Amino acid sequence: MSKDWLPNLMSGRGDPFAALRRQLDDIIDDLGRPGRTGMPAPFANVFDPKIDVTETETELTVTAELPGMTERDVEVSMVGDLLTIRGEKSHEETQGDPQEKTEEARGSEGQKPRPVYHRVERSWGAFERTIRIPFEFEGDKVKADFKNGVLRVAVEKPPTTQSQPRKIEIRPGG
Repeated sequence: MSKDWLPNLMSGRGDPFAALRRQLDDIIDDLGRPGRTGMPAPFANVFDPKIDVTETETELTVTAELPGMTERDVEVSMVGDLLTIRGEKSHEETQGDPQEKTEEARGSEGQKPRPVYHRVERSWGAFERTIRIPFEFEGDKVKADFKNGVLRVAVEKPPTTQSQPRKIEIRPGG
């Protein structure tokens, strides 16, 4: 990071606490980026897919970004009111080790040289995300589709939860 670690409290430019907050936000954002924070190897390439949970009058939808994966790499299951998405994204290593940056990576005569990794930001590994569904649902009312690395799971709401909100009258205290 090229920024100073502490905001300049005497500069008189802006709110020093806002500057500190921005710097702390940057540090926290960097924690999930392998290669930027010097995270220990076991945590550097953890795959943590991002999800969106949206709701309409008739259904709740969970959308997960799973780049580089296919529907065969993912499993969707339900137990009670919990919807679980799990899977594993494989590392695309053909030869070599992403941490290896030595002369040995060049390969010997007649052998294809192994790649020398200068930066590794893509992640891989097993993951599991569990979402609590805030209403009772039937298993046959859940549909999942996978297209272009995006999983979409739609849970149809039962008619009892699809009713319109109604305004409650507020009376003066008493």
